[in-house]
Amino acid sequence: MGDELGDWAAAAARLEQVVGEILIDRRLSQKEMEAVQSIDSLAQHLAQLSVFCGDLAQGSGDIVQLPDEVIASSLSRLRPSGLSGRLSGSPLSVGLPAGEAELW
Repeated sequence: MGDELGDWAAAAARLEQVVGEILIDRRLSQKEMEAVQSIDSLAQHLAQLSVFCGDLAQGSGDIVQLPDEVIASSLSRLRPSGLSGRLSGSPLSVGLPAGEAELW
C-alpha cells in the first residue's frame, strides 16, 4: 500500500510540475489558484501517507495489533497540516482562508 501511495504521490508531483509550466506568466483567478494549490496538497498528502504506511509496515512484524507507541510514532512523522490529527482522531482545526500560505 505504501509503495502504491508513493507511486501516486510521484504522479501527482509530476502533474503539479506540468501544470506549473503551463501556467507560467498566466494570471490566475482565486478559484484557479485554489485548484492549483490542491494539486500540491494532494501530492504532499500522498507522499506522507506513503511514509506512514512504510512506518507501520516496519513496526508491525508478525503481530496482529500494533502497539500504540508504533502508531503514535508513525503519526508524528506526518507533516501536512491536519493530516496527523485527523488520522489520530484529534478534533479538526479551522483552515487558513483561501490564498494564505501554509508552511509544513
